[in-house]
Amino acid sequence: MRSLLDPKASCKSITVFVTVELDRERLDFVNHFKRSMRAAKEVTQCYMVTGEVDFDQS
Repeated sequence: MRSLLDPKASCKSITVFVTVELDRERLDFVNHFKRSMRAAKEVTQCYMVTGEVDFDQS
């Protein structure tokens, strides 16, 4: 995951809310996505939700 904004240069923190839809909802794909989100230091919270989106990431 890369950012176009450099927090060190701006001296401000940035919060972004992202909606993610998975093409496949097989357990191995979902688990891979979860591991990826846990490993991403930029991601502070991630929730699996019901409805039109699969994950709400903040």
